[in-house]
Amino acid sequence: MTKFTAMKASFLCRVSLCGMVALFVGLAGCFAAEEGGWAFSSWKVDGTVSAVPSGVDASILFDGKGGVHGGSGVNMFSGGYSLEGSVLKWTTPFRSTRRAGPQEHMAFEQAFLGILQACDKLVEDQKLTLSGSKGELVFERGK
Repeated sequence: MTKFTAMKASFLCRVSLCGMVALFVGLAGCFAAEEGGWAFSSWKVDGTVSAVPSGVDASILFDGKGGVHGGSGVNMFSGGYSLEGSVLKWTTPFRSTRRAGPQEHMAFEQAFLGILQACDKLVEDQKLTLSGSKGELVFERGK
């Protein structure tokens, strides 16, 4: 094996290892959101309460350090927040993966994120309720 080929093989092994570590860390974050976060259970828009559409999994996890992430039906999202009492402020715009899904799930996701981004009040009791000018999102402790 030439010196160049050995260096190339070494580089490819490191890149592959980094990719596997990144995948593991990413998946671990998803599982943490399911286990320690809140699972979406219902929403209220214009006074009408609706259940989660069949086959849609949405969740949210506030990490206690100013970070929030979760699932919005098809994609994963993350961002920043601050909380003073029950006043919720989003400190950064949401970032989201860009996967496609069934049209019904994509429509849900768009509505869900629109309501979430307008939420400015958080109440935690047995459930987590986020509310704002566009509606209310209710979550239950990870199912």
